[in-house]
Order: sequence, then structure tokens, then C-alpha cells
Amino acid sequence: PEAEQPEELPERSARIYIEGEAPRAYGDRVTLACELTGYEGLAYTVKWLYDDGSGWRDSGATGAKHRYEITRENAHWVWQAEIIVRLPEDQS
Repeated sequence: PEAEQPEELPERSARIYIEGEAPRAYGDRVTLACELTGYEGLAYTVKWLYDDGSGWRDSGATGAKHRYEITRENAHWVWQAEIIVRLPEDQS
């Protein structure tokens, strides 16, 4: 008997960038943006996480954009977007 071939996974990507000019000083506002490709027709949530040197933490922000003010505390944080795809009810 012929073995079933695994279904090919769709091409998906996320591009994270700063909208506008990069912040230069404390008090500047920065907008992080997440541009998704290949997620059309899917139910998903974009969740923003940061690492302050002690591991990844949930910022509480969701959505394709996250705006915040640069402070002494957060100026060196690293950010990432987590994409959570919700499966249709019949597949969960």
C-alpha cells in the first residue's frame, strides 16, 4: 500500500518593523507593526511580547500595531509578535 503524503504547509510569514522614525530619546513614542502574509481567511490574534533580560513576558498588547513610550526601563527591551491561529471548531 502507498503511504499517505503529508499535506504541504502553507507559506506564512510575519514582518516586524518600527513605523516611522526610530525613537532617539526617552519620552519618544514608538509604534511596532506586524505585517502578516499567508494568514488570509484565518482567525488569529497578534500578541506582543518583550524580553527585558529575564525571559519573554506578555506585554498585554494585542493587534497588528503596538504603540508605547520609550523609558529608561524599557529602552533596551527586545520585542516579538506571537501569532495565535484559532482552529475551526470542527478541528479543535
